[in-house]
Amino acid sequence: MTEERSKALDYLQNIISSMRECSFKCKEFSILICSAFLTVFSTVNPSPKILILFSGIILFIFWMIDSFYLYKERTFRKEYKRIAEMEATDEEKHNPLLFSGKLKLKVAVIEYLKSMFKSVSTIAVYLPLIIISLVFGILLLGGII
Repeated sequence: MTEERSKALDYLQNIISSMRECSFKCKEFSILICSAFLTVFSTVNPSPKILILFSGIILFIFWMIDSFYLYKERTFRKEYKRIAEMEATDEEKHNPLLFSGKLKLKVAVIEYLKSMFKSVSTIAVYLPLIIISLVFGILLLGGII
């Protein structure tokens, strides 16, 4: 393995771990915001109860951001695998530091939506939180709670 390929793999590994950390922070922050909304608006009981529904919207936005980080992480993992499996003859022809991040817009959008709606890690966190906050908001608006 040449020094260039080793640097490229190290660089990609740092990017992948950064994307993973950002995804985790997204989940952490969304749970914090959702619990704060539910706690404050159920105990204080302000007059505009519609604000509780904002937690569902905010959670959906965090879901989109988290899915974007996961999509980018998967893209960089594929690039890491491509460079790691690169033969010595390919390495002479193609510099491993030149990444092949060429995706057409349609393919990129489809891959992003797959990461949003088929990823167990995002669906397991965000979907129950969105459902709980929306149901709780509807119950507050209806005066049941």
